[in-house]
Amino acid sequence: MSRIVLALALFFGSASAGLPSLSGIVPDGLLNNCRLSTTVNVKDTKLNGLSGLNLGGNFETDVNDDLTVGADYDYNECENTPHEVYARWSGNQGGGKVGVLARLNLNKKSTTAELSYSNGDTSLKAKIDSANSNVVEEVSASHKLSAAGHALTLAPKYETDGGKATLRTRFELNDDTHLELEGDVSAPRGSLLRVSHRINANNAVTPELNLESGHMNYEYERSLGEGNSLTANINPNENIELSWKDSGARGAWTTKVNVPWGNAKDADVSFKRNFNL
Repeated sequence: MSRIVLALALFFGSASAGLPSLSGIVPDGLLNNCRLSTTVNVKDTKLNGLSGLNLGGNFETDVNDDLTVGADYDYNECENTPHEVYARWSGNQGGGKVGVLARLNLNKKSTTAELSYSNGDTSLKAKIDSANSNVVEEVSASHKLSAAGHALTLAPKYETDGGKATLRTRFELNDDTHLELEGDVSAPRGSLLRVSHRINANNAVTPELNLESGHMNYEYERSLGEGNSLTANINPNENIELSWKDSGARGAWTTKVNVPWGNAKDADVSFKRNFNL
């Protein structure tokens, strides 16, 4: 995919060398609708060449109002060609909205697809993977109804790998607080109870309790305005993870800091930068 290779060259400052025009790389008419971006994802500050930067790229264009096609580039998987191409389609069928996202992995020579259908308060989703012996990887549904004057959402899901069936129930107490119970109905695994509460327009907390082990996990999210946010996940006796998202006119920064509980010297920092070209 010449466009993605060109995008990476632009990122490294090669534009001044007289790179060729983007015109002619895609058919006339699609160029006006294209979106091009590159990413740098540093997971380990001890870099080892370009592979340590986890370079990536994406080219996407609208064929029409319903169909979008694109390609993803991953330097570590394949240096010179896109590792995946995809097509996304949406439309109205049978009184509801249908969506299809199909992906072809050129390196693994496998195909995945996500199918969705929604009609009112009910939605259905399925994931398909040609590399999976069962082909159908996951099936899920969601239905919203009213219970005692409050919104209640039931969301069952079945994963063919291991025959895992889960049920997530969300009960909205009011506009700022909701309860969520998620459990595995196919095995005696611990169910999770979450209580999400929005303190004000900028702050929200979500404690989570494992009903079997009694283990607690806490999440705190603060909105910094204009799409920016700071999230803290506190897992007592294990770690604290901070995630800072900073959006910008040309792309977003995502910085993560993971600090082992009581051992700050072993903390690790990673960051991701997306460039919209």
